[in-house]
Amino acid sequence: MAKAATEKYGFSKSYDSFHELLDDPLINIVHISLPSNMFFEWATNALTAGKHVICEKPSTANVEETRALIDDAERRGLVLQDAVGF
Repeated sequence: MAKAATEKYGFSKSYDSFHELLDDPLINIVHISLPSNMFFEWATNALTAGKHVICEKPSTANVEETRALIDDAERRGLVLQDAVGF
């Protein structure tokens, strides 16, 4: 499906998985718009891959997950931002 959209809309690149996208050294920021219950896992994966993270909705289910993501982003010198208000 990604390759079909790439061809249809003239994008220069597509990815078969989120992991493949995170492995691309040319990507330095990701906007995660997955269901809220998936955000913590994929934000953690993105931060671990050295990517800045913007999320579309409340980022975590509880304060412990929020604190873990903030600490991880700060430790890595990365931006972790909620997209509310953009």
